[in-house]
Amino acid sequence: MDAVYRQARAVLERAAAATGKDDKTAQISLLVELCAHRGDAALVEEMVAGVCAFAPDRSNAVRSAVVKFVEAVVARSGRATAQAAEAAFQSLAVLALDEEDKVAVPALNTAAALLGDAKLSEMTVDDASAERLRGAVDPVQRKAA
Repeated sequence: MDAVYRQARAVLERAAAATGKDDKTAQISLLVELCAHRGDAALVEEMVAGVCAFAPDRSNAVRSAVVKFVEAVVARSGRATAQAAEAAFQSLAVLALDEEDKVAVPALNTAAALLGDAKLSEMTVDDASAERLRGAVDPVQRKAA
């Protein structure tokens, strides 16, 4: 497992040092594979914090890679701790704010999926915010609004 940790940390460092969006997205994709298939909860927590730091990136491709990472590693793999899930949720909420951004809808969908995760049961999301997120991804409620 130590080798997986070293490899993941090296990939995260390469992503942070990358100057181009293609390099960053490629490194984040590698982290998806490492964390979703070979990582444990502690590694996932560490990598979620690192990858979510890329959420404010100017590149749409990098922000999209962050959403894909959260979806694959936090929402689907079941390897994330409650703290990692909460950090991921907060990053997704920021990405979902700008409705004109192409990343907003996937971020909103992934955030809504995380709302149903038992790990987030302790998180304090006020009922109105949770309802708005659910309504934004529910086509029936969206048409009614």
